[in-house]
Amino acid sequence: MDLIRASFEPAAKTARIRTESPVCQVVIRAAEADLAAGGAHNVNMLAAGVGVAAAGLTAWLAQERNVDAAVIIADFGCAFGPGPPEGSRFGS
Repeated sequence: MDLIRASFEPAAKTARIRTESPVCQVVIRAAEADLAAGGAHNVNMLAAGVGVAAAGLTAWLAQERNVDAAVIIADFGCAFGPGPPEGSRFGS
């Protein structure tokens, strides 16, 4: 929940470097706690939470656009990846 709350903080949009971002500060705190404990529980929990949130958002977007979730995933890959994935609506 800290990660979600941090993403809504105004500073998340104005941070000039990553370490100023409230979202990155949450991840840094989790990583530092894991280093101190000699494990990876906190970072694993953050990753699982991000995965669940992404899956929920993807399912919602697909439903709203009346397309399969694979189309949304392909569109994300095109927007953030090196090039348009196979089957993407943004392909040539």
